[in-house]
Amino acid sequence: SFDCNFCAIWEFYERKTRFMSAKVVVDRMEAVSEKFLFFLDDNFLTNRRRLEELCDEIERRGVKKWFGTQGRTDFIADNPELMRRLRDAGLVMVLSGYESNDENALEALLKRGTVEKNMRAAALLRELGIFSTGIFMVRQDFREEDFDKLYAHINELGIALPLVAILTPLPGTQLYRARRHELLTEDRRLFDLLHSVLPTYLPRRRFYQRFAEANQATWEGWKKGNWAVIKQR
Repeated sequence: SFDCNFCAIWEFYERKTRFMSAKVVVDRMEAVSEKFLFFLDDNFLTNRRRLEELCDEIERRGVKKWFGTQGRTDFIADNPELMRRLRDAGLVMVLSGYESNDENALEALLKRGTVEKNMRAAALLRELGIFSTGIFMVRQDFREEDFDKLYAHINELGIALPLVAILTPLPGTQLYRARRHELLTEDRRLFDLLHSVLPTYLPRRRFYQRFAEANQATWEGWKKGNWAVIKQR
């Protein structure tokens, strides 16, 4: 398992991971009438052999359904042929945490990923016509130019649906324990990734103004990512 310091999932499950077999997954795919399914595994793209078996089982049974899921960008970048097989088996969308355009920030988050692999993953998803949903974070130490660089990077990646959130030390995480003394509030309603519960370098009003520009500022990347999917469908 991974141990990103902003994530509570691995701590909640005590680093334990369990998988359903490919057969059971396809049994359940056949059991529902819906044509589009979402596999809610926190990291579906992790066990290569299981994914190969899943493709084999879908192909053997002739299941014709579309599905989306969540997975890391480094797995996507390192497994282009498997991603192609999954696409052919029905994969149409992947949600991934890209987090940052800055290597030092990724390292500080204990992400164990790189900007280069993020870029390769985004390019591969566009090439395959797989709809990419990407999560990015603005940090409290952002200056004006940091917002500009992040939004430009998202546009370069061509993410079909970029989701920009505020770095938040969620209770139960390493980040929370390390920065709890800096918190401006303990009101859990504000730990929603849309409010900064930590002090910001920019005046707070300006910080929120720049944060609110995310959708408009990343419009070019949205068009690039969606057009890539449309051309393949």
